[in-house]
Amino acid sequence: MTTQIDSIDFDRHIGQELRDVRESLGLSLADASGKLNINSDYLRAIETLDTDALPNAGYGAGFVRSYAKLLGLNPKDAVARYKADTETAPEPSRFSAPHFVARREIRLPRGTFAAALIAVTFTSLAVWYGTSTTAQSPELIVETAETIVNAAPVPKITLDPALITVEAISTSWIEVRGADNIVVASKILVAGQNFELPRSEGMMLAARDGGAIKIHRGGNISGPLGPKGVPLVAYPLP
Repeated sequence: MTTQIDSIDFDRHIGQELRDVRESLGLSLADASGKLNINSDYLRAIETLDTDALPNAGYGAGFVRSYAKLLGLNPKDAVARYKADTETAPEPSRFSAPHFVARREIRLPRGTFAAALIAVTFTSLAVWYGTSTTAQSPELIVETAETIVNAAPVPKITLDPALITVEAISTSWIEVRGADNIVVASKILVAGQNFELPRSEGMMLAARDGGAIKIHRGGNISGPLGPKGVPLVAYPLP
């Protein structure tokens, strides 16, 4: 499928263009979501450039590439425009005119008395600065890895059998898909972190490191789900 576009309106961002092309092809968000196996909320976020609603910048670019290819647009150009449209532009006032700092000239008075006066003044300032700095300097606080670990809250694991808790033993990317193969969740969990989702028949879990993941449901624990460092492709959730 190839979509012919006579010209590009650079007043529109790439998300608006993707939406316009989708609508011109008679596709709803649900239609595009089903063809791409990408959550319709993610496609809506791309069309509105709502980067906060996407898993991360890398996934956003990947979704844009797949979306553009489905609609017959150039995937490489679409990703480049998406990255440019989602970057924060610099404030014009900072670069609209050269910034000059006025040069001050310090003229010292001549003569022996003046030199003695300057020496006394600088000595007094040095003594005052040293005393003030010592009195006002805050006590250095060194935060060790042990204090960080001890201060971190212990994640709560639910015992509700209607919920599934995915827990990370060590850092790993995970993805959960529903029975319709639609992405339900895609995120990176750090060691000790977990998240809950409602249980549904046919849900499958993928992980970059199967040995880094545990599953909790109703007090039952499964895991680690595989050898350390070995990816998990499609693990059926209980």
